[in-house]
Amino acid sequence: MSAPGKDPAGNILQQLNIREPSQQTRPPRIDEPATERPQETPPPVYTPKDDPFEREKDKRYKVNLFEMLKAKTAIDPEEASTISDHAVNYLLFDNYFDYLCSGRLKAYGVPQLDGQEQAMYFCFYRFSYGYGYSACPMSDATLMGRLDWVRKHVKRVLGTLLEKKVIVKEVEFPMFRHRRPQVYRVYLPREIVQNALQEIRDAQGRYPEDIPPEIRTWIREFTA
Repeated sequence: MSAPGKDPAGNILQQLNIREPSQQTRPPRIDEPATERPQETPPPVYTPKDDPFEREKDKRYKVNLFEMLKAKTAIDPEEASTISDHAVNYLLFDNYFDYLCSGRLKAYGVPQLDGQEQAMYFCFYRFSYGYGYSACPMSDATLMGRLDWVRKHVKRVLGTLLEKKVIVKEVEFPMFRHRRPQVYRVYLPREIVQNALQEIRDAQGRYPEDIPPEIRTWIREFTA
């Protein structure tokens, strides 16, 4: 045990003047050399000739679809596939359907369909235009089987298609003797676009100025 008055730590504390802050040495300032911010490299410009797929597309993947559809593939293992003189078992699909998926004309009342609505609409399209008609009978059970949905979900999506007027329930052809289900009028995608833009024209006296040129040309031919 140290003797009184011999505590070195105590002597140091007595010598400190707490009223004056201790001086701390600062590190010398280092002047950094002037530098320039590196210029950002512009993104590469896409040109089709630089795309390997574009160079090979015509040589390896271009097809004559109607020639391919002449193949009548056998679904019975004991039967052989054959080649028909003309295309068989195919469905033409209206590419104006793209406008119902993108929402490009949504501002003009053209409905935009989500993925589930697109799937159900295709079922209606297949059972109507696939057989050469603009209408078809359709039951909840058929849609449940095709889409693997429960009845409640089928009814909900069916309700949205009716609200968006891409299909219409034909009231004069309800279920017939529990053998034929309700009949629906199925509109072609281009009819849906035409009907929506026609409502704009009826209300404003003219079509919108900024609709795509291909649609304007088609409407002119369709309504000539």
